Amino acid sequence: MHTQIEKITLLFIATMLLIITACKGNNNDPTEQEPCPFCDTCLLITDINNCPKITEPTCIKFDDAITSIPEMLYYFNNSAEQGNITGICGENVDTIGNAAFHFNKISKLFLPNLKWIGCSAFFNNQLTKLDLPYVEYISPGAFSNNQLTKLVLENVKHIGSNAFALNPDLIEVHIYTNPDLLVLEVGIFNGNSNTITVYIKNGDWKEAMEEKLKKRNWNAIVKVL
Repeated sequence: MHTQIEKITLLFIATMLLIITACKGNNNDPTEQEPCPFCDTCLLITDINNCPKITEPTCIKFDDAITSIPEMLYYFNNSAEQGNITGICGENVDTIGNAAFHFNKISKLFLPNLKWIGCSAFFNNQLTKLDLPYVEYISPGAFSNNQLTKLVLENVKHIGSNAFALNPDLIEVHIYTNPDLLVLEVGIFNGNSNTITVYIKNGDWKEAMEEKLKKRNWNAIVKVL
């Protein structure tokens, strides 16, 4: 038979164990970050107003608390002064300002919640494929002069002029937006000589998409997935 003191002691221990278990299961430590899908050695940016100078090829990861990237954050003017960023991760980034990564060496992006991209944000980088599931607005020149071959734009509403110009190997574009809700500016694919296949998901939109592309002089074929 346990004495009253023993019972109280056991109850106290059991309660403390429950509290410790609960704390472990609900760890809200702000230093805990989602891992970068590209590497485990990327540079973590925690202060958007005090970003370090990057002198060697480096993948960067924005802290999960950062949602907006200001314009010209890592801007370089030409190939002689080209930046060294090779990849970008940002779990909660939804906005990227004008020319933020102009003239770098970026070949990989992981920005799953990105919605708005500024003018020339990724001008002259090394991107080959883009999958931007939530992007709605792409400003002029955003991805000009890369090495793109494939785009997936599931919710895009507006594509600015020259947004994907000077990507001569681009041949495949997925646009899953209703054409009636889609704004296309002029010259989106300037400098791309290939016939582009545009994939849509709804067969009822095929005629409207073909008409919209024709008005913008796209050299494109529309296919339904």
